Amino acid sequence: MEKKPLATFLGVFEQKLDKLKKSIKCEIEKPKKDRSKAALKDLIHQAKEMRNHVKAIKQANERFCPHCGGEL
Repeated sequence: MEKKPLATFLGVFEQKLDKLKKSIKCEIEKPKKDRSKAALKDLIHQAKEMRNHVKAIKQANERFCPHCGGEL
């Protein structure tokens, strides 16, 4: 039996991704001298990981029934 990623937390992961994107946007809007390069780099890294995680969950769960979890 193939393991599928847990899709119950997909909404939480998507919300976290949105918050990360807003944080990145706020950091970029600051003047260049006030930006924290390390913080910006860390935020971008976290956002990319979260984006990939959300994408993997969505792809894995397309093949399964949302009601019973059986294959389509």
